[in-house]
Amino acid sequence: KVVPGIEKCSRNTRSVLAKNAVLCVEDVFLACGTKNLLADNLSGGSLLAVCLLDCCATNMPKALRSVAVLALDQATATTIPDDLLSVLAESLITRSSHKNKEVAGNAVTFTTKALGQLQAKKAGFASDLKLEGILTALHFGLNGKSPFAKKEAKKACGLIAASLGESEYGDFVKGMSALSELQREELTKAGQSSQGDKMTTDTSNE
Repeated sequence: KVVPGIEKCSRNTRSVLAKNAVLCVEDVFLACGTKNLLADNLSGGSLLAVCLLDCCATNMPKALRSVAVLALDQATATTIPDDLLSVLAESLITRSSHKNKEVAGNAVTFTTKALGQLQAKKAGFASDLKLEGILTALHFGLNGKSPFAKKEAKKACGLIAASLGESEYGDFVKGMSALSELQREELTKAGQSSQGDKMTTDTSNE
């Protein structure tokens, strides 16, 4: 009952009320690191995260956009439980095709951060995700307006490819019949090239 109320206030046209509601959302995700307040309401976490993305739109007050980004950063922190991170990754990326560049860019950026946190905790994390939906949405990021978002989308594909294994990743993408052949090729290339970038970086650090 509390989550829908906070979400509604976050969308209030009164910027002060909306900002305070977003600060409450940040506190909810902060508490998830110790008390896991959303353990029985993962869909509530998804609702709040998507609301935060909408608060990042360029037509929103600057102060509201700033606190929304901070709240998203907290929502995808390393302290967030795996099951919640998975749900957040699946829901955040749905805004990758949003007409507002800031919303779409932050959707890709924080999805990628969530995937990175999952990778650090469990190498095979990708097998627990709804990959077809995530990869389809990531394709929008690969072809988005923001250069940074494109880079983050490519990184996300690499994280998924590393988790599944490059061969299994390629086979999975080839089986996504809803996408055109060109779209599948772009996703496959993104996973492969990101893996190559990682190997180059790892070698240079040795």
